[in-house]
Amino acid sequence: MFRHLTLAFLVLAAVPAAAIAPGADPCAGSSLPYALNIGLPRLPDTPGFRAVDLEQGVQKLIGTFYARHGRCPERKLQVNITVAGDYEILDWLGQGLIDVAIVPDLTIHLLAGDGIRLREMDLTGHRLGGLLLPALKPQPRSARLVRFQWQRRPDPKADLAAFQEQTWRLATNPPEKPEPQEYRVVFASHLSTLGFLAPLEEAGRDLERRLGSIPEREKTGVRERFWQAFFDNARFAVDCDSLTRDSPGTRSCWRLPDAEERAGTGPVEILFPGEGVLRPLAGPSAQVGSVPLGRYREHLVMAKRS
Repeated sequence: MFRHLTLAFLVLAAVPAAAIAPGADPCAGSSLPYALNIGLPRLPDTPGFRAVDLEQGVQKLIGTFYARHGRCPERKLQVNITVAGDYEILDWLGQGLIDVAIVPDLTIHLLAGDGIRLREMDLTGHRLGGLLLPALKPQPRSARLVRFQWQRRPDPKADLAAFQEQTWRLATNPPEKPEPQEYRVVFASHLSTLGFLAPLEEAGRDLERRLGSIPEREKTGVRERFWQAFFDNARFAVDCDSLTRDSPGTRSCWRLPDAEERAGTGPVEILFPGEGVLRPLAGPSAQVGSVPLGRYREHLVMAKRS
């Protein structure tokens, strides 16, 4: 679905070409510095992590690049860094409010659909490469709250298969009235590649395989009921940053809806962690390498207009 970007930054265009009169010196005039706005995802508060070191490292990286490739490198560059969520970064890149950001595959795909052209900086081997998630496959976890006791499940893939079977049963033999279901899938956010898009694609492949046994005239109805049942038994743990259920100062992906928390019981949950959870698990020494087929990673991109 995605065409991974392989372009390195070529030119840091300080002034849009359309704003420069023919024959004019693009570097003449104002002595004000150019401003480059950078959006970074929320980073973990892990041992040894210092935000001030990160900020200085990013500013040095961009400053070095600007000195080598900027249109007017003798004019000062002001680097502004903000930390935000995936939804904010997507919106700000689309509006042109930020110029550079760390984003997952899905954000690149959505921005390309909106006509936003991006260039990617290659951080392979660079000491700041640990900012980016390496190539990863989506890996589900599963657990359940039973009589106020939190129980991790030994075989998440078996639970995922049971969830898919449950969804298929609801699509082909829907009950007369809605009934509580034993399994529920949990997604990180609508913008997560690993925590939403990849498992959704896998569910789609499973559905098309099952539809092979259904008469052609019935396929459309079964397909619609399948996705309805699928999302009826899904929840989003938007912006969660921890796989620990009870940990002060974190937003746990395992926190259930309030009614279930009060009752002390809930369905088996199959969780697909998103990039925000996986970043600290990948470790500070992770480097961007080759991207095997079927895996996903993060990118440091710049809007081409910048």
